[in-house]
Amino acid sequence: MSEPAQVITVEIGRGGLKGADPKAEQSPVTTGSVKRDMATIRASCPDCGDVELTTDDVKVRVCLDDDRGEYRFTCPICTMVVVKPAEHRTIDLLVASGVHMDTWTLPAELFETRTGRRISHDDILDFHRLLADEDAIAEALASISER
Repeated sequence: MSEPAQVITVEIGRGGLKGADPKAEQSPVTTGSVKRDMATIRASCPDCGDVELTTDDVKVRVCLDDDRGEYRFTCPICTMVVVKPAEHRTIDLLVASGVHMDTWTLPAELFETRTGRRISHDDILDFHRLLADEDAIAEALASISER
């Protein structure tokens, strides 16, 4: 008879990674006919406190442009989506324990050169008033179609 798969507990708290316990209780986990290790991840929900999750419950995201990372999960108690920043060490441990990692890039608009003056609150209010004025909208649309 083969050895049961090892359960690895990863605890993530306010201060980041609190530790991993590779000597956690033994529990066999099988997927089809392939046995694999199952990590139990303990994280904290702002409303419910500490909750236990599996690797399928947690997702990691890393920005390719500025190397920021975060993890997210849905609290099994209150069903609120919790998103928290994560250091490299935490991300590495979560991914090594089987958590799926997505990468993303910042929108290209952030890198565009800005010209002209900044939009003010008054500009937004003026724009709001124009949107409420059907004659002004019809006039603007007519000027576009004449081009």
